[in-house]
Amino acid sequence: MAATYEKIATSTISGSSTTSISFINIPATYTDLVAVFNGGGSNPANVQTQVNSDTGSNYSTLSIYAVSGSVASPAYANNTVMYTAGVAGSLPTTISAMAIMQFMNYANTTTYKTVLSRYSAAAIETTTNVSLWRNTAAISTIRFFSYSQAFLAGSTFTLYGILKA
Repeated sequence: MAATYEKIATSTISGSSTTSISFINIPATYTDLVAVFNGGGSNPANVQTQVNSDTGSNYSTLSIYAVSGSVASPAYANNTVMYTAGVAGSLPTTISAMAIMQFMNYANTTTYKTVLSRYSAAAIETTTNVSLWRNTAAISTIRFFSYSQAFLAGSTFTLYGILKA
C-alpha cells in the first residue's frame, strides 16, 4: 500500500462458521477508510455492510456487474445493508475473491457517507458499487457479514486509514 495508507486492523477467519467480522472503535484521525477483503465463501451469497450498528433502512446501493457473459445494473434503495461484494453471484469456494471498499469522508459529521466498492472473483464476475449511508454521524464501527453463508477459513478483512495530507 502507498505510504499514505496506515493499517488499522486485520481480521483473519480461523473457523468454518464465521459469518460476520466487525471493526470497532475506528479512530476519526484519517480522511478516508479502505477495507480490503480477500476470501471465499461456503455457499453463494453477498458480503453485506452496516455501519455504527445501524439496521434501519438507511442504505442504498447502485451496482453494475458482469457475470457469465451478461451485464446488469440493479439499484437497491432504502435497504438495511450496503452490498459491497459478490452482489451478482457467488463467492468461490477457494480464497480467490477480492473486494476493495472505500469509505469517503467517514469522520465528517455534516455529510452522508459514500462507499465505493470493487469486487472480482476470477472467471466468475466483476462488480462495481456505489453505496450511500444516509446519516451524518462519523463512522466508528463497520460490520461485514453474510446472511446465508460462512466465510472460508483463511479469508481476511483488512482496514486501512488514509492519512491526512
